[in-house]
Amino acid sequence: MNGYVLRKGDLLIARDGVGLITKTTKNYIYYLFKGSVCRSKKKTIWEYHDIKNRVDIKYGSMSRRKKQRKMRTLDLHGVKHNDADEEIRKFLNFVELPCSIITGKSDEMKKIASSIVKEYGWDCYEKDEWNVGTLVVVEK
Repeated sequence: MNGYVLRKGDLLIARDGVGLITKTTKNYIYYLFKGSVCRSKKKTIWEYHDIKNRVDIKYGSMSRRKKQRKMRTLDLHGVKHNDADEEIRKFLNFVELPCSIITGKSDEMKKIASSIVKEYGWDCYEKDEWNVGTLVVVEK
């Protein structure tokens, strides 16, 4: 969960190889990968980093670098119900809205997450009818 804002010169490391970030815009990251310039949405890169653990990030210079708070997701798979409260609160204290919390199909985990979100004065809803295991957290 300790990701920082991506900048030119950072490395994206995946199973297939390493990409060198050459440019960033508001919504996209451009990177050199296997001799080609590629483009991916920032949101997609953070999902692959946070949720799927398929992309690792190595940062260049750390001077004046901010934490990446937008487009983040908390994955509660493997977290015990007793530990979920603390994990959710740590995440919500860190992140900027909107964000996502993956609860899985557990109704109890959904209740825990949604009650904490409501304590913060925010609202949450299921991502869509096919992805009922993900709550999207937004301001009221």
